[in-house]
Amino acid sequence: MNFQAPSSLKYRADIDGLRAVAVLLVVGFHAFPSVITGGFIGVDVFFVISGFLITGIILHGLSAGTFSFIDFYARRTRRIFPTLIVVLLASWATGWAVLQSDEYSRLLKHAGSGAAFVLNYVLASEGGYFDRVAESKPLLHLWSLGVEEQFYALWPFVLWCAWRLRQKLWLVIVLLCLVSFIWNLVNIQTKPIDTFYALQTRLWELMLGAGLAYINIFNPTLLPQTATTKTVSSILGLVLIGSGVMLIDSTSAFPGWWALLPTVGAALLIASQSDGFINRRLLSLRWMVWVGLISFPMYLWHWPVFAFARIYYSSTPSYVVRIALITLSLILATLTYVAIEKPIRLRFKTNKVAAFFAAALMLIAALSFYQYSQPVVVDAATQNEKAKFYSYFADAPPMRWLTFFEKEFRHDCNFYQIDEYYAARPTNKPKANIATTCFTPDPLKRHRVLIWGDSHAQMLNSGLAKTLPSDWQLMQIASSGCAARVDHLEQTTSDYCAYSNRFALDTIEKVVPEVVIVAQSNGHNLASMNRVGAALEKLGVKSVVFLGPSPHWQDDLPKILVRRLWPSIPERTWVGVNREVFETNTKLKNKFSTAQGKTYVDVIDSFCNSDGCLTRLGNDAQRDATSWDYGHLTAAASEYLAKQILVPQLLKGVSSTSK
Repeated sequence: MNFQAPSSLKYRADIDGLRAVAVLLVVGFHAFPSVITGGFIGVDVFFVISGFLITGIILHGLSAGTFSFIDFYARRTRRIFPTLIVVLLASWATGWAVLQSDEYSRLLKHAGSGAAFVLNYVLASEGGYFDRVAESKPLLHLWSLGVEEQFYALWPFVLWCAWRLRQKLWLVIVLLCLVSFIWNLVNIQTKPIDTFYALQTRLWELMLGAGLAYINIFNPTLLPQTATTKTVSSILGLVLIGSGVMLIDSTSAFPGWWALLPTVGAALLIASQSDGFINRRLLSLRWMVWVGLISFPMYLWHWPVFAFARIYYSSTPSYVVRIALITLSLILATLTYVAIEKPIRLRFKTNKVAAFFAAALMLIAALSFYQYSQPVVVDAATQNEKAKFYSYFADAPPMRWLTFFEKEFRHDCNFYQIDEYYAARPTNKPKANIATTCFTPDPLKRHRVLIWGDSHAQMLNSGLAKTLPSDWQLMQIASSGCAARVDHLEQTTSDYCAYSNRFALDTIEKVVPEVVIVAQSNGHNLASMNRVGAALEKLGVKSVVFLGPSPHWQDDLPKILVRRLWPSIPERTWVGVNREVFETNTKLKNKFSTAQGKTYVDVIDSFCNSDGCLTRLGNDAQRDATSWDYGHLTAAASEYLAKQILVPQLLKGVSSTSK
């Protein structure tokens, strides 16, 4: 290769300003997710920045003949490991003090995986980034650090080999970018969780930055050159990132095509160079540069601070508390940068220092995995009763909820491959088939009722099966995380939800049950309910029963009981109740059209009154609990609902429609 070695890489304050944009978006999303709905795309901005800077460092060293693998990894170690070690140790200590046994065990697993930089793949085996349980994982955010460190581990060797073999570096970058982007598009629908977390489906974002670094070093004339093009490029870049924040949310198929907004936006801002309009007027502001300088410790600190606060309160903290948590994160980040990161990076530049921190991080990983493999006892001797109570509800060992609390959910009527989910192979492809008893009419039964919806429809099975008259057949087509819908149901083998709903409608058309019960966890929408009701009426269903939301708790009910109401557990409480669900229920109930054959069942009214919502149905808070998590009914609560309102409503509905 006959490239001329460029001059030394220049520091760009505007890139620190872009780091500030990225970290503020992420922190803003975690603090106010309903306001900054797409703030999590700040991580994608980070990826582009990392690809640009790291590739620039490597290419500069290779072209100047000064590149050293040892020096490269030593610099990365001194930059990243000290702060990470401090955050991991602080999370360890805080977790020991405030977590329950299964939560602490999970923290140990995540600490070890985070220290080994493989947490992104571990998290992919547990569930999605936006799952409700993710809010109680204090080290969740280390998934992105895993992606970056995996990139740091592999990319220098790829570039070095291509350089030594005199291959076209730009072609290597373009091919890797295209392959990764296509891989992302192919898998985003069928394997959305894996696609979100994996290096192979995120690599293209880093390659965008790498391509910019290549152009910047070897062919800078391809970058915007005039004041006008730089201004247009920088403004367009900011607009794209801003559009991503407003248009993308937790329901988007992300990364997919959506990730082009923040990544191309970041690339345009970097390409605009330091004198681009936005770069000069916004990103180079002193306070923006300062936030960019502390962005790494800020990113590492903020999520444990938020997660532990949420765990402590057993709910989302108030706005005032969340602002205080942001302030605390800023203080911790500043102290870490001034007292740890900056001195080590600038004054202790020896490889021995890097080796020390690498050994320390490996020790943390080893100790975390060792402790994780051992029986964990977090509670003191005086708390044994509390620990015993909590362990009854804990989802440990894995799949306990599935085999214990959900054993009567009838997962044989579920098109979601839940076994694959628990085997760490989650997929959106539908199950090949469900049990024929879920949808085949029983000629010996006089009446039929079909349950349709998601897991909040599944939870009704237990109570109805025990309460319905003997001449009623209970049918069910209910798939996890899949609300009943009658639109966008094209024939597909890649979307289990669309497949399940299409199958449910086909079954209803063939069987025409007298009653269809429609239930879902959240996202109740009056327009959608009306469409479902109209479609079922057209198919000949005499009675359609729509269930409103069940009482939702801001944390798992057992956690609220042991953290905030122990030991005198009240029969009813307002502590930890999610009031937003009440607002949704009231709106639905007031606007629901009680047309012939359509009924709205107020589930909340069955469990809640002016004194609060039921925590238990008898004297035993363990055996008689109403929920084991945030809102799924236990078998006892399902039976209570069936006896109190569901079965009487079904019988009344059939009686009225037969007249």
